[in-house]
Amino acid sequence: AKELVIERDRGVEARVRQTPCPMALVLLARAISTTVIGLLIALAVYLAAIGVFGVRIHGSWLGFILIILCTAISAAGFAIFLAGIGSSERQIQNIGTFFVLISSFVGGAWFPSFLMPEWMQTIGYALPTFWATDGLAAMTWRGLPLSHAFLPCGVLIGMGGLATVIGIRSYRDA
Repeated sequence: AKELVIERDRGVEARVRQTPCPMALVLLARAISTTVIGLLIALAVYLAAIGVFGVRIHGSWLGFILIILCTAISAAGFAIFLAGIGSSERQIQNIGTFFVLISSFVGGAWFPSFLMPEWMQTIGYALPTFWATDGLAAMTWRGLPLSHAFLPCGVLIGMGGLATVIGIRSYRDA
């Protein structure tokens, strides 16, 4: 998201807009590249977790891979959303950091959400971190089958898609 704003400030975006390629396609390409980067980071993290800390996938490997993919897609959508609503590099950094910290806490990525008050657990359902954490837990230590990956994947894809659409529409007005 910050790179898109930097490119906008440096005039790169103005040159891109002069090409026959629609800006929505440029933003979708950025979302795809962000998804690939997210997948590579997840691969490195889980290889280290498996090799160093002995983390095991007790559930479906396919479900595990799907959850990782859907989480990366959701994160890429959020990046496009930030690029659409943010007007400066600093603003995007502040909004992004605030959202990541709050959603990690309320979504159960810092500690188990069942330890939180019920009202906070309810809010967690509206956050992608809850669904990513729940899906990864289902595929790793809870040892659940592939069918338990479908709901978290659907929600993550939906959230990422909605964020992407809002980001693209907001970006056009920027």
